[in-house]
Amino acid sequence: MLADFYNLHIIENPHYKFSPSGNYFAPPKGTYNDYIEFIKKLPFTQHPEIFGLHENVDISKDLQQTKVLFESLLLTQGGSKQTGSSGSTDQILFEITKDILQKLPSDFDIETALWRYPVRYEESMNTVLVQEMERFNNLIKTIRNTLRDLEKAIKGVVVMDSALEALSGSLLLGKVPEIWAKRSYPSLKPLGSYITDFLARLNFLQVIPSDVSNTAPEDGVYIHGLYLDGARWDRKSGLLAEQYPKLLFDLMPIIWIKPTKKTEIVKSNAYVCPLYKTSERKGTLSTTGHSTNFVIAMLLKTDLPIQHWIKRGVALLCQLDD
Repeated sequence: MLADFYNLHIIENPHYKFSPSGNYFAPPKGTYNDYIEFIKKLPFTQHPEIFGLHENVDISKDLQQTKVLFESLLLTQGGSKQTGSSGSTDQILFEITKDILQKLPSDFDIETALWRYPVRYEESMNTVLVQEMERFNNLIKTIRNTLRDLEKAIKGVVVMDSALEALSGSLLLGKVPEIWAKRSYPSLKPLGSYITDFLARLNFLQVIPSDVSNTAPEDGVYIHGLYLDGARWDRKSGLLAEQYPKLLFDLMPIIWIKPTKKTEIVKSNAYVCPLYKTSERKGTLSTTGHSTNFVIAMLLKTDLPIQHWIKRGVALLCQLDD
């Protein structure tokens, strides 16, 4: 961003503009009062383009502020048991827990998975498949056990301790409980969207093994489901392009990740695009020194200067927030 304001063009070109609109430029030499009047004539509200951003960031900003506002309002409701058109708080909790428990599938059979998909040099993804099944089993058991304990606590069979109080509070606010989040994959989704996404992931692990043999490439892997934030992918030209108005994210087409020797890679004008698990774009440092939210950097071709997309904050995301 600073490169747009601190460069030789400001001195050498008297008509140099800081942004495409032409509303921002260096004032001509004058007196103190001349500078004050120049500042007063600047737009009261800065348009995103002065910072090198797309106009869609105004929508993102408003959505984020609205989210924070409603989260703050929900916190003021407290934990008192109120009645309304939907009944008491206990009845609402019963309905939520019953709905989630009915949708939860059985645990994965790890022994059968190891037998059907053994560790082989030709198919290293088998190892990942079984590991993911084990992780999801831990999450399924946590969700199932905590919801059953909550049902018992509401009925008065067991004591409603602080952990169950926190669980019920999160369910009523539509948030993912902290006890689930500790055993879960990273996600910023609200409770309803999280459960839908979670069930879709479980279904993916159940159906993908039988499709893999027919669709997998000879070398590398196909991936899909990534979202582009801050730009869109022009499928005709195969290049990064500007977002459409009011469309904040673009679903990327199927990507073929293929191991290639560095000497065989054809160098081109490409933006080094980071891939994150969530839109938070931050995480804690792992033992390897990398962020736990960062996945990999991918090269995306562009016909515009790389700095353009850096200022746009373009990144790939594994999932959205809703």
